Amino acid sequence: MSQNGFLLEIVNLSKNFGGLTAVSDFNLSVRRDEIVSIIGPNGAGKTTLFNLISRFYKQDSGDILFVSNSINNFSPHQICNIGIARTFQTTRLFKHLSVTENLKVGMHTRTGYRFWDELLNTPKLIKTERNIEKKALNLLDEFDLLSFSDEMAGNLPYGVQRLVEILRSLNSSPQILMLDEPAAGMNPQEALHLMEVVEKIRKKGITVLLVEHNMDVVMEISDRIVVLNYGKKIAEGSVEEIQRNPEVIAAYLGEDIEDNS
Repeated sequence: MSQNGFLLEIVNLSKNFGGLTAVSDFNLSVRRDEIVSIIGPNGAGKTTLFNLISRFYKQDSGDILFVSNSINNFSPHQICNIGIARTFQTTRLFKHLSVTENLKVGMHTRTGYRFWDELLNTPKLIKTERNIEKKALNLLDEFDLLSFSDEMAGNLPYGVQRLVEILRSLNSSPQILMLDEPAAGMNPQEALHLMEVVEKIRKKGITVLLVEHNMDVVMEISDRIVVLNYGKKIAEGSVEEIQRNPEVIAAYLGEDIEDNS
């Protein structure tokens, strides 16, 4: 943890695509164990922000600090190595691999063995592979998905696929887990289970950054909410503060949220 207590700090971050400003002068500081949701209309810059943090995009200006160290020049695999993992808007499971095999893929940056171990099938490789499989099965058991361990990922119900993708990212031992619209396509029961999973992840000491359009999920589990509109942060605060913010209501939440606040 950094000296000021923040795990992740984003300072004056901006990204343009041609003449379009996707993220403009964005600032955010996140502490360990928080669940911070980022909401806003389609095209507000939410996924672009995730792509900048995970280094799929390079910013035009600004800084990203992880435990007070700049990660501006890191590659996506280096980001995973230091403890930042993410999911995507659409599922990216290996459909023809089992659930356990998919989770094992999440450990690819932390195996510790080298090319010669694989070539010669060394004792080190055999031991490491056994440990990786054990960790995957333990994680499935912890989140009540062990019964799906041998199922092909492509045969799973959609909601379960989304959860397996989250666990695959979790299997890389992150300090921050970024979830990009995990409730998309889920029915209400699946979304409720998702909330339980996210809260359980937080209790493991992992910070969660959430981009989500399902307001029931956002309002139920968030410690803080950040609102983006046209690439700019227009509000940040607790659930109650966001629900009462006139600018947020006008830009995104609408009358239903205002009436229920």
